[in-house]
Amino acid sequence: MNDAKRLLQLVQIGRRDLSLDEEDYRALLEGVTGQRSAKGLKAAQLEAVLTAMKGIGFKPKAKSPAKGRQMSPPSHARVKAPEVRKLRAIWITMAQDGFVRDGSEDALASYAKRITTTHNNGAGVASLEWLTSAQASRVLESLKKWHVRLMTDAIIERGDPVPDTLSYRHDAKPGYDLIRDAYENPGRRPPRIMVLDGNKAIDELNNKAQ
Repeated sequence: MNDAKRLLQLVQIGRRDLSLDEEDYRALLEGVTGQRSAKGLKAAQLEAVLTAMKGIGFKPKAKSPAKGRQMSPPSHARVKAPEVRKLRAIWITMAQDGFVRDGSEDALASYAKRITTTHNNGAGVASLEWLTSAQASRVLESLKKWHVRLMTDAIIERGDPVPDTLSYRHDAKPGYDLIRDAYENPGRRPPRIMVLDGNKAIDELNNKAQ
């Protein structure tokens, strides 16, 4: 068995052990490799996926000589808030970017507990499995803002321009996806023009207002 095939089998075992549903699994793959399918990934990419899986609780087990191998129980129960899968994807991405030292599920849970403390009568939610959708949304917005700040600092540090917002509001800031795109594409000049009424660009309107 070649190395890539063996690693692909481990990735599939990790998916089962972590009880990752389709969206969680695809989000993890995309966050680590940029691809939403493990088919065709190289050995190095599969190794990176396994590293991410280990960070959220996957513990590969040595093969047992016994004929009837019993699968270990899932490391994590399914969560009830759909926003958690996005939380996990961003947290893993931040770890891959080097913005957080610990990309594990426990580290993300600790962050979520800290954020939910002020909105849960002083008692933070200790597990991602217990987050309601409203609580998970608050944690997600906090995490995205933190990630945006870190990516913006990195963009500025390498000397690239920070993209302008594509909103008509004067106080609006560039969104998460716009900053992520600029961060992932060093040297590419971000978009600065937005058509508002079909024939006038935002730069023209700003000049007229001055």
